[in-house]
Amino acid sequence: MRKSTSPEAAQLAKRPSFSSVVAKDLKDMIRREKLEPGARIPTEAELCIKYGVSRTVIREAIISLRSDGVLVARQGIGVFVGEGSASRFEVDWSAIRTLPKTILLTELRMAVEVEAAGLCAERRTKADAVHI
Repeated sequence: MRKSTSPEAAQLAKRPSFSSVVAKDLKDMIRREKLEPGARIPTEAELCIKYGVSRTVIREAIISLRSDGVLVARQGIGVFVGEGSASRFEVDWSAIRTLPKTILLTELRMAVEVEAAGLCAERRTKADAVHI
């Protein structure tokens, strides 16, 4: 049996988490302020004050951006803009809500990923092959 969902519960389910809002804003800050790779971002304490959230929220946002290569943490020193933050293709997943848009995205991925795999195969070294 399907549970009925109240409009309030449905709205809460659609709302992004605090950490994803902070992560998006940090990415925008990096772009807007044109922070170069290697530039230090504000401390966790400063970010907590700026966003009015707990350290846990800030840490989740930083972990998310680290996994994307946008940020790099250096033990005891701070968090810095990573090398992978310069330019990156990203998909606005919230805009892909229909089957035709999903098919278009799938076709794009197939074209890009097949070409990238081919280039990797052509350019691989013997050491790369052994590592794989």
